Amino acid sequence: MRSISKVELDEQQQYILYKTYYRYVLKCVYNIIKDEDLSKEIVNETFLVGFHKYGNLNDKLKFKTWICTIGINLAKKHVNKYKNIHLVDDITIFDEGVQSAEDEFFENLNEKNLNLKIREKLSMLKIEYRQVIYLRFYKKKSCKDISTKLNLNVNTVHTRIKRAKKELYKLLKSEGIYYE
Repeated sequence: MRSISKVELDEQQQYILYKTYYRYVLKCVYNIIKDEDLSKEIVNETFLVGFHKYGNLNDKLKFKTWICTIGINLAKKHVNKYKNIHLVDDITIFDEGVQSAEDEFFENLNEKNLNLKIREKLSMLKIEYRQVIYLRFYKKKSCKDISTKLNLNVNTVHTRIKRAKKELYKLLKSEGIYYE
């Protein structure tokens, strides 16, 4: 019978693994916990447990899956321990000062999802509405510049923007995306 020697990681290796897989594990844990701060705590605990038990991992190429499984198990354990925990559906950034990389990650995730949904709904608008919305809000053009570019009266541009926003609002509200 062969003896299996435990492999230890030095601090540099731990740091590299932590930085490489932190966001992935955070997403996995957040999908269960639905609380940003608690998810971060559980992810940190996940890496502590993972680094402590790294010698037990037979296939080092499967570290990503293994560390994520540890995180998921710790998250489930936490949920079972505190069954009266209130899960939230949205991500709230509490710190308005300097944001950490994790804060930016969650904010960007929310913004990307919302931007994709808005763009999808924009494509459903009439072409004249899409033009003015694109020029006004994506290209940051003034109404006067838009009127010159499209050879329209400035008041027509204002009206089209107003109507486009109203239509977009209806489309987003019908999908449950826009809340008052």
